[in-house]
Amino acid sequence: MAKSGSSAVSSELPGNQYVRLDFQSWNVTYALRSHAPEKNRHARELSAADSKEEVFCSTRLQRIVREVSKDGKGSEKEVEKEVREMLDEMGHSMFLPAVRCLALLLRPFICSALRGIFVSREGLQQLRGVVSQWPVVLLPSHRSYLDFLLISYIMFEHNIKLPYIAAGQDFMKMKLVSGLLRQSGAFFMRRTFGADRLYKAAFSEYVKTVLCSNDAPLEFFIEGTRSRTAKTLHPKLGLLSMVVEPYLAGLVPDIMLVPVSISYQRTLEEHLFSRELLGVPKPSESTRGLMKALSMIREDYGSIFVEFCQPVSLHDFCTSRGVSRVPHTVFPKDKSLILPQERQVILELSHVILDHTHHGMHVYPTAMTAALLLQHGSGLEREELMQRLERLKEQVELRGSKTHWEGDAGQNLDFALKTLSSSLEDSDSSDVIRPLQFAMPPAPRGLTIKESVRMEISADEIQSALDVAFSRILLSHYRNQLIHLFVAEAMMALSVSSCLPCTQNAALKRFETLHCALTREFVLPLSSPRELFTSTLMSLVDRGYLILSSREEDSISLNDRREGEFDFLQSLLQPFVEGVWVVCQHLLSFSGGVQSLSTTIRNAQRLGIKCITSGVVRSHDLLSLDLIRNTLSSLTQLGLIRQPESEVEGRDRLVKVDRQEKLVLLTSQLGAILGQLDENPTSKL
Repeated sequence: MAKSGSSAVSSELPGNQYVRLDFQSWNVTYALRSHAPEKNRHARELSAADSKEEVFCSTRLQRIVREVSKDGKGSEKEVEKEVREMLDEMGHSMFLPAVRCLALLLRPFICSALRGIFVSREGLQQLRGVVSQWPVVLLPSHRSYLDFLLISYIMFEHNIKLPYIAAGQDFMKMKLVSGLLRQSGAFFMRRTFGADRLYKAAFSEYVKTVLCSNDAPLEFFIEGTRSRTAKTLHPKLGLLSMVVEPYLAGLVPDIMLVPVSISYQRTLEEHLFSRELLGVPKPSESTRGLMKALSMIREDYGSIFVEFCQPVSLHDFCTSRGVSRVPHTVFPKDKSLILPQERQVILELSHVILDHTHHGMHVYPTAMTAALLLQHGSGLEREELMQRLERLKEQVELRGSKTHWEGDAGQNLDFALKTLSSSLEDSDSSDVIRPLQFAMPPAPRGLTIKESVRMEISADEIQSALDVAFSRILLSHYRNQLIHLFVAEAMMALSVSSCLPCTQNAALKRFETLHCALTREFVLPLSSPRELFTSTLMSLVDRGYLILSSREEDSISLNDRREGEFDFLQSLLQPFVEGVWVVCQHLLSFSGGVQSLSTTIRNAQRLGIKCITSGVVRSHDLLSLDLIRNTLSSLTQLGLIRQPESEVEGRDRLVKVDRQEKLVLLTSQLGAILGQLDENPTSKL
């Protein structure tokens, strides 16, 4: 019989708001349960073969076929053959026995590793209603490979039409499993389309056909890939644009977009993610690898909460933004065109979807505990940690987030510490709980950044730094589950604390600097930095963190009674700012020259190790390749560096510093915010 859950802490059903998935039935009984969902009243059921044929015969795809043939890429018959091969490669099918087989394979793991899967009752009811009436697109958050199957698993149990899921071609390498996925509704897409307009047209028409048939919901991840850091990734607009196109063209009266929040108490791939972020290559997907990974999971992974958020009507959203479908009625049917103002609306739509997803996320004690331990790297006594945990829970809920609290603070802390145990010191002989402390090799302290660059570093020092980083990045993964609630406030805290007491104008300039530097690290609101500054400042004033002088309203000071909370806000963001600063320092070291992208990333990480070893910076987060890549992306977006598409070194792009003076200024401003004394970094360190 399936295991019902762990006994470490009783997994209580959280009221009537959530439905707990069935962990009691025999696995075979569960897999063979009846599945006869209500059909969409407008459904036009197409077989897999019919769907591909309809795509192939579409006027748009046939036009592209003719154009590609005229461009000398082969005869029309040869190009048509290529299109059919593409469609066979990407195409889905839905075969209920395969779904049952997949449920039978997945269920033993789910029931043994998890305490429970809880689904919002209201969200399920709303989903059932819209699936029977409208074209529906499911847009889940993406933190684990399990996301890919979890939505289908829930809909199978609750007798709702199973979705067609856009999946990466990586899954096609998994023998047997890829076939089961395809027969369970998955259709496969390339990670990038590049300049292949034939493939893009074929895939776009495929999405349109699936969506307009109203046969089943469409599902894809708006973030594009799993977030290895647990932070929300910037939305990918390609698939979302393909979804919006049929609505603009008048092919459907409306489309219901359903954001889905999936909250993991413990991430299945936590150690894998930490290694990847430090540069250990990701293992390729394979059936053997999947089976091995599942067989090794013997620990308690807690609960999963799934929230089907309030559906977003595409028609209502576009109408509220003044988008009219009338211009599209004059476009030829074989052409697809999204106007510039409509692209901006699609960007706004993607942010609304992510906001819904954020609102549905649950913050667990594990995330709060990790954040507190990273703030207090030397450790906290258990009693003090419990008190801080309860206070942080109040702050999280005050910002509108859901929390999952089982039992008293001690029980919640115990599960959090068990989850984080590989990153913590053994506390059997001490009441102090602290992150792992590694003995760093002797190194000079108090060096400047220039001296750190020139210092020699041994293999032992590098390995020691990476060992610490693995442990800290694992803690950061859980801290990041709550960081979206505090990002703007943390930016304000760093902006103000570095110049207290300060004028609003001085704080605004520093806030704008952080906004620019972190524009790709976090999904920030689309409002201007000044608007975000003003709203955040007033929020912190209302909460009693900051005080505006009654005599001089332009003067900002800190409320001493809230200093602890203010320090917490700073601790959340400081590791990221240190990372950006170190990357900028590395870029300045080769100003005027070029460096391959991979070399830039590797050398920036190495400079980070030197800075940590010499005491210039404190956080090991800055060794994360994700942070380094995001910084390079932010600086490219700002026009400070260039990554030319055409200038390649093998297959590697090059990095050039384009606006050295502005990069020097940004580096200096970040250093001032961090309290670094080197206000005038030179181009050659």
